[in-house]
Amino acid sequence: MNLAALLQKVSRLDPTAMSARDTVKAATIGVAKALGLEKRIGSLEKGKRADLIIVDLNSPHLVPFYNVYSQLVYAANGADVETVIIDGRIVMKNRKLLTLDEDTVMQEAKKLALKILESKKIELTASATDVKMIGIYNEWNSMLYRRVRRR
Repeated sequence: MNLAALLQKVSRLDPTAMSARDTVKAATIGVAKALGLEKRIGSLEKGKRADLIIVDLNSPHLVPFYNVYSQLVYAANGADVETVIIDGRIVMKNRKLLTLDEDTVMQEAKKLALKILESKKIELTASATDVKMIGIYNEWNSMLYRRVRRR
């Protein structure tokens, strides 16, 4: 949503080109209309599927809080999503997937990535500096992931 709003502002050279509220509307009911599904999804109404997210607003990058639309479009990101409900069914709660085994999915994704690289005969080359930086990044990412999962 952030990128969509910013691109509208830049392309029109107008900082008011697309408000945060209009951006959220475009990302919800607007997408549903584009898919021809506005009678089933895109807004919270009786008779429609209950698809929604709960965002944890208790993070430094989301403070101070003035406007819910602005926070969602310009400050929040996917890591702030705490709970996901699809068609009335909770599929993620407290940042824990309930319908998939996350570790299994990640392992399978890694295997598929290697198969793709091998099938295309793509060689991964890295200098010693690259390997060291990748190691530092992976260590940092793992620490961050463990911290988020403990919440």
